Amino acid sequence: MADAFDTIWKSISANQSDQQHHNPFDVAWGLMKMSDETRDALDNFDRIVGSPLNIASLFSGLGDSDLSQHSPLGLAGFGTAGKLRGHNVQSFEIDPSLKQGNPNYHIDDILTGSVKDKVEELLEIFDGGPIDFITAGIPCKAFSIGGQNVAWKVDEDTVRHYWKEVRGDQPLPTPTPRELARDPGMTPEMKAWGMGGPQSFDREGNPRSIKALLRQRRPKSGRGERTGRPTFVPKTEDEIMFDAEGNPRMYQGREVTEEAARSMREKTLLGERLATRTADIVDMLYDMGLLGGHMFENPRAKLALHERMSGMPLYQTTGASYRFPGAGIFGLKPIAGEFDMGAYANMRARERGKPSFSTLPPQKATDLIGNLPPTMQVRPFLGAGGIDEFDGKPVSGNLFLQGKRGSMSGIQGMPGLSRDRLFPGSPRIDAFHVRSLAPFQMGNDLVHALEQQHGIHPGDEDPNEVVRRFMRKRRMPTLNDF
Repeated sequence: MADAFDTIWKSISANQSDQQHHNPFDVAWGLMKMSDETRDALDNFDRIVGSPLNIASLFSGLGDSDLSQHSPLGLAGFGTAGKLRGHNVQSFEIDPSLKQGNPNYHIDDILTGSVKDKVEELLEIFDGGPIDFITAGIPCKAFSIGGQNVAWKVDEDTVRHYWKEVRGDQPLPTPTPRELARDPGMTPEMKAWGMGGPQSFDREGNPRSIKALLRQRRPKSGRGERTGRPTFVPKTEDEIMFDAEGNPRMYQGREVTEEAARSMREKTLLGERLATRTADIVDMLYDMGLLGGHMFENPRAKLALHERMSGMPLYQTTGASYRFPGAGIFGLKPIAGEFDMGAYANMRARERGKPSFSTLPPQKATDLIGNLPPTMQVRPFLGAGGIDEFDGKPVSGNLFLQGKRGSMSGIQGMPGLSRDRLFPGSPRIDAFHVRSLAPFQMGNDLVHALEQQHGIHPGDEDPNEVVRRFMRKRRMPTLNDF
């Protein structure tokens, strides 16, 4: 059944690129060109056309919790739009304080039991399935630049293998004295990994960097082959504490203690286990023919480069593209009640006697990993490498808050909420949950795309088509569009 699903996605979205430059004609044309095998596979994915969608939201956090409906919070999360539109959304989280008596909000540890156990539990909740879509906001601390980044290292055997593919017999680059002064532990393999980005191709389209090679090999849709070679691996405690010369490493201005190194390693290993378990569950459901698509969301960092994700399509966007004022440049309008992250951060700063700042949201460069509906238009990246100017003005500082990744200004400095703040008896809300609130509009785009894909037409405007119109205005159509 896995091969059948590959065929479905490849046939329907054959013209889909990483930047999602396509229009409704692409979808219709893809359906017309379907092979008999693809049509049979679609028939085997047994759902009732027009019926409510079955959506599972993993690591749903505060966004899908009823708590987010109370001021100063607001609509957020990947599953909320689906719930509001009458679909069967089942949310899963490990923090029991977020349940609030909601029977569709399940407290569950995804790591307990086997993958088969978890799949059976999921299917039982959905009355045997199928599940139309799974979203997962996999906890990002283990993979982010500002989190446990110091606890990872490149796999040097893998780097040497890929370097030879990209550069042939050219020797690995030697770190300069200046580079070694900045990082005494830098190796030729580390430098080779850092040379060039995912868009480093020569005029003939050949990759000139390891990251470009890995990007080229990712599937554009469906399920592809994994590389089978680890890119990053967790460091040992000693490697976290000391560089290759035996000098103590510094983290946030302090030497890394043994206790801190142990904590960093444990959190890194936990993050890797969570990501691997989630991907294993998704793959088993695909193999059973009981899953239509999935999306893993994570800040742009190491998760997308992890070997376990290498067989999945990758799309890149920004959180600011799904929040205002950034979303407004596409022709979209605010949705009443959605969470305003910039306003919240500013309000909480004033309450704590801190200097107030712009109410703009953070940029939050974001990776979307998985099989998205071919009808979904991933919103353009705002900032360097995407739309960096609009109406003659830079988007940084006008559409999103300027600030270094991992800094404690803006989103990273936002506190949580004390007990009783939302309503009498409401639980304390950890800062992590508030900072992790996914944009409501991302879930709204997703559910509209799924409705279109599955023949559900509620009659309101599809935000994906609004964004597609914006994209068509910014470029002339090419043959790739047809």
